[in-house]
Amino acid sequence: MLFQSGAFTITFIIETSKQQMLTEKLIANRIRAVREEKNYTQFYVAYKLNVSQNTFSKIELGNVKLTLARLIEIAKVLEVDLVDFLREEHLHIIAR
Repeated sequence: MLFQSGAFTITFIIETSKQQMLTEKLIANRIRAVREEKNYTQFYVAYKLNVSQNTFSKIELGNVKLTLARLIEIAKVLEVDLVDFLREEHLHIIAR
């Protein structure tokens, strides 16, 4: 389909951006949920990742853009398989 309206294109970009933010928030919530399930403190996980507790808190709040490499590191520290960690059903459970 061709985009004939500039307003429609802008709306599409905004919606895509909202979806990306939602996904980032869902991943951040999943990180926090798994950390809490393991009874790990933010300080412990931050130490293992070699970041400050403040930085890790921002990661859990979804205020930091995660690289794939960082996400892999977090999954290792939390002792979870990355694929399982990001399964859609886990992310939707967190969102409810």
